[in-house]
Amino acid sequence: MTGLPGNRAIHDFMQSAGRDGDEVRHFCYCDFDNFKPFNDAYGFHLGDHAISLFAALMRRYFFAERHFLGHVGGDDFFIGVTGWSMQELREVLDRLLADFHADVLDLYSAEDRAAGRIRGHDRTGAEAEFPLMRCSIGILQLAKGLVIDNINRVSTSIAGIKTKAKESAAGVAFLGLAETN
Repeated sequence: MTGLPGNRAIHDFMQSAGRDGDEVRHFCYCDFDNFKPFNDAYGFHLGDHAISLFAALMRRYFFAERHFLGHVGGDDFFIGVTGWSMQELREVLDRLLADFHADVLDLYSAEDRAAGRIRGHDRTGAEAEFPLMRCSIGILQLAKGLVIDNINRVSTSIAGIKTKAKESAAGVAFLGLAETN
């Protein structure tokens, strides 16, 4: 649907980038918050539109050949950036998140936008209220000089930082892995 590479290509990129310690590398895991209630309330066509919208925004902001964009599946995405400072990356990610938030608001009814939430069902089937959809991003930084052969260490770290991003007010969390001797 997005035309972005999938899990195998993401794994290959992470493996290759993990072994190349010549520059700082950032792995960003992007995941929508409250996507399921939105998809349930508005239908999969608008859910698919939100996914396509995010993929287009990723392409707008990360267009250089050395950037890697991937679609993990559903509402989960991956961005790999090499050679940027954390400040440069945060500036671009902040614009990406702001644009996504502004664009995705247009997918909601005027009533739901005004309320700032929708009613839906949680994963157990209980009725609940959910904030409007947003995207959270967990950022893992691999320091210059750090070489990682076991990509499982990176995957575990990304999973943990993604959880912290979803719990944060800004929807962004950061973890840096430094060179160990």
